[in-house]
Amino acid sequence: MNMKRVERGKKEKMAGMVKIAIILAIFVTLSVLIANQPFVHIFADNDTQAPTTTSSFTSQDWQSSDISITLSCSDNVACNETFYCIDDENLCAPDTMYSSTITHIDEGIFYIRFFSTDTSSNVEATKSQILKIDTDEPSIIISRPSEGQQISGTIFVINGTSSDATAGVREVKIAIGALQGTAIGTTSWQYQWSNFQDGSYTITAT
Repeated sequence: MNMKRVERGKKEKMAGMVKIAIILAIFVTLSVLIANQPFVHIFADNDTQAPTTTSSFTSQDWQSSDISITLSCSDNVACNETFYCIDDENLCAPDTMYSSTITHIDEGIFYIRFFSTDTSSNVEATKSQILKIDTDEPSIIISRPSEGQQISGTIFVINGTSSDATAGVREVKIAIGALQGTAIGTTSWQYQWSNFQDGSYTITAT
């Protein structure tokens, strides 16, 4: 009796081991099948909006010193690169990558042209900003009255000329003591002085 129970126990143990082996074989087979399945990674990108670049310098006026320019890019997703160029015809193709503040030092009229791209390969239309520098003061001459001239009457017309090779002359200011005024004309100008009292005066034109 004891001998039969041992044999039956061995058979049951063997059957259990076979079941485990079958389960392991199925698992390995499924793992191999899954591993061999083809797959791809995809990225959806519906961004069609171009970035926007702004210049820190926006003045249209003449400057009497160097101009510092910072270009800033903004985008609904992410900016990629910004390019710029500077010329005196407003025609250059921006091909210099922007990395830090630009300092423009050349006198005369120039233009900075720029655009940015974003991470979706959208390209902004090129923008431009005028740059005008004139560090030389204009030449102003008082033709009348002459130095030390004695004048009389109640009205006296002061006149003269002015010139500026780069920016031109926008206006001529006249100062006579505490009196301040603006002359008529620029390259050839005049100022009507009236109701003056006896005394000595210094006339200044700027």
